[in-house]
Amino acid sequence: MKKIICLWSCPRNISTALMYSFRSREDTTVFDEPLYAHYLVKSGLQHPGRHETLRTMENIGE
Repeated sequence: MKKIICLWSCPRNISTALMYSFRSREDTTVFDEPLYAHYLVKSGLQHPGRHETLRTMENIGE
């Protein structure tokens, strides 16, 4: 059975721990910060990894 889980948690270190635990499963795909590329486009932020992020991630914000 295929399931999609969207997960946010606080504090941030808990969400990172959950991300790594899910990523260790062979039947699971994890997307970290899926809206970050869209944020970079809309904000114009000149982040050091901006070009790599925009090259490798969708940024349509949907």
